[in-house]
Amino acid sequence: MFKRDQIKVANYAMANADNLARVLQFVILTIQVPLYRVPQDTQTAREGGDDAMGVLYGHKFTAYNACEVNAERHYAMARDIIDHAETARQCAEDLIAYFATEPGFGLAKAGFVAQLIAGVGGCIDSHNIKRFKIDARTFDAHKFKSLKRLKSRRAMVARYMDVIDAQGGTERLWDGWCHYVATETMFKSAYRDADHVSEYHCIALGI
Repeated sequence: MFKRDQIKVANYAMANADNLARVLQFVILTIQVPLYRVPQDTQTAREGGDDAMGVLYGHKFTAYNACEVNAERHYAMARDIIDHAETARQCAEDLIAYFATEPGFGLAKAGFVAQLIAGVGGCIDSHNIKRFKIDARTFDAHKFKSLKRLKSRRAMVARYMDVIDAQGGTERLWDGWCHYVATETMFKSAYRDADHVSEYHCIALGI
């Protein structure tokens, strides 16, 4: 699943700044929304108008638009990190530390970005918090952004990556999450199987 779908997303995302912006917007649209609904929400958001506000509620509106406004900066930074990181762990930590400070993102969604565009990191979302019995406050986005010192933020990013590594790494996190969503959640009937869950990452992006 990861080997098949993540590389498709990564190739798409890093082709140009506009594509990366769409991937970041996809990540924003996954906040508190089951994955099977995101393709429709993506279409609604792109069409704009009054209907778009139904999916871009609260902070999502600002975050969604910021992805497009800052597309060139995000692409340049992501490209530089991916091209120059000496290890996968460094790449993951640098991407997460950068994107976690952006509007609408925290450690979990920044980790998701790293997973999608570079095959590193991962998303410790509400499902994975439940799976791994993690205190939901441990990696809270507001807690991270309230840290004033860069050293403190980087230490929190390192702890986040320690959890991912302890769970078997990026690929295992992706595949395990897809299996969990397809078999254990209240929306499991929306998916044929774990493969179908994984495919939705590409379906939502039209790739």
